[in-house]
Amino acid sequence: MQAPATAAALAAPPTRYGRVAHALLADISGGRYPVGARMPTEAELEARFGVSRHTVRAAIRYLRERGLVTARAGVGTTVLAQRPPEKAVLSMNSVAELLQFTRHTRLALVDVETQRADAALAALLGCDRGDTWLRFRMLRHLRGMAKPIGLVHTWVRPEFGAIAEDIRRRPSTLISRIEERFGVKFAELKQDISPALLDAGLARLLKAPARSPALRILRHYYDRDGQILQASLGYYPEGRFSYNTRMRVEAR
Repeated sequence: MQAPATAAALAAPPTRYGRVAHALLADISGGRYPVGARMPTEAELEARFGVSRHTVRAAIRYLRERGLVTARAGVGTTVLAQRPPEKAVLSMNSVAELLQFTRHTRLALVDVETQRADAALAALLGCDRGDTWLRFRMLRHLRGMAKPIGLVHTWVRPEFGAIAEDIRRRPSTLISRIEERFGVKFAELKQDISPALLDAGLARLLKAPARSPALRILRHYYDRDGQILQASLGYYPEGRFSYNTRMRVEAR
């Protein structure tokens, strides 16, 4: 998993292209390539680092995805910023990486409420109308960022209600707490990502303009029998969070 990125630090992966990216990051932050400057050509970087063009392009892509440079065919690579924008970056290729990401952030509890599912909530959670759920609202913070990166609503079944006092004392990732306390194991994660606009209430809690764009992430956690353990709905304002996924094509 890629570590969360802040303006203070950005760790490149321990790969050949990662080493090239790390060296270029040092050049940019150290002023060798100031904002607005044109970076060396691919051929020049190949010669400098003794790597292939594929490696150089992967390193440039790494910098481009983090908002540090822009690259255009026939024009070259230009420096946009000396440091990465202040935002969290999640690169998730497994559930383990998702849980690792959550441990890099800090949660602040807003409130806890018992809710009976109406038609809208039943559709959201995939449950029956009238079912009772315990809902937690928590702000997710990344170290070094003044504003929260997101607001997460999390619903758990009422039989897990005993974790409420634990969460009040020390907010943490609920699914991990449920597994530890009740001995259950979640086996499947379903995730839906879509764009959204922040209503006035969300905007106030997230310190963002009302009606501003955000990333909406809905997750359902299921046990081995396909029964839902937890559902969460998170809102992440534009510019504070990005989500990357890498997929490999298997040999055919």
